[in-house]
Amino acid sequence: MTSARRRCSALRIACLTAACLSAFQCLPAALAQTGPPRSTDPYDDREEPPPNFYDEIENANAAKHYKAGAALAKKGEWEKAYPEMVSAWDSFRHWQIAASLAKVEVEVGKYRDALRHLTFARESGKVPEGDRPAIERAFERAKRSMGTIDLRATCDKTAEVLLDGEKLGDAPFEEPTLVDPGTHVIEVRSGVRHVRGSVDVAARKVVKLSLHLEIPLPPVEKKVKPPPPPTTLDLRMPFAVGLSALSASGFVVGALLYGNSRDAAGRVGRLMEGAPSGQCPTFGCDAARQELQRRDDLQVGAIASFTIGGMATLGSGILWAMLVSDGAIPKKRSTPQAWVLPLASPDHGGLLLQGAF
Repeated sequence: MTSARRRCSALRIACLTAACLSAFQCLPAALAQTGPPRSTDPYDDREEPPPNFYDEIENANAAKHYKAGAALAKKGEWEKAYPEMVSAWDSFRHWQIAASLAKVEVEVGKYRDALRHLTFARESGKVPEGDRPAIERAFERAKRSMGTIDLRATCDKTAEVLLDGEKLGDAPFEEPTLVDPGTHVIEVRSGVRHVRGSVDVAARKVVKLSLHLEIPLPPVEKKVKPPPPPTTLDLRMPFAVGLSALSASGFVVGALLYGNSRDAAGRVGRLMEGAPSGQCPTFGCDAARQELQRRDDLQVGAIASFTIGGMATLGSGILWAMLVSDGAIPKKRSTPQAWVLPLASPDHGGLLLQGAF
């Protein structure tokens, strides 16, 4: 009886053991059948891209690199998958290529590039409605993995603002900039002048940076006044004044001498009254001769004075004209001009006045 019970116990234990082993073998299949449905998120690995994907790609080179990159990404070889996806993107721009490239860029830490490619996918009009939420979640995931530089860049003139050699915009630049975690170089450049700043940024952290590029003003050229020309003694003005005075004196003296000669001629006429023609009067012959001589002398003096006055007038006129043309004397419009010329003969004398008034 005891041995029979022992046999039954051993049989029960053997049956239980076989049942447990069978249950463990069936557990993975049961879990696979009852697990959650496979996600269509483009960040999840797909066996195949969306339907008609390769029909939309008109570039065979892009399709080749996309297949190679997708195969490497499925194996988790992100560093090798990255250049393949970049080549596919450079060959053909498609929202699925942009989303897949962004997934690889997130895995290799290039979050800023991932945002740029996800933005392309978001703005594409060919994304199926079922894939848009996944792209939005991917966009937010990339943003959460980045840091922020609260940048303020200014310059006295127009300048470029560069982030790691890539242009961000023009100064003044004041806005938060999302960057990958790590060290970044900000540069403000205007021509050959520039200023740089380096910052270390961690994920989900904000770092403030202010840069100002000062452009010095060009040196002011001092205008050196040329030395005045050496002064030279200009004798034209004194000579012109002197000749003008001599001209006036000559005409005045000539007029006086001519008047005296006329008086002497009158006295001679009175002395010669009653005397035969060509003969000396009986009384006062010597006086008449003296008056005649005096008349002749006065006439010669008058002619000489008029001649000197006329020549002085001509000389002064030439000098005054030279002074006006050289700017020594300012020209005046409607300035009266007059020319005085002497007229003289043994018996008569006078002045010729000509000019514009």
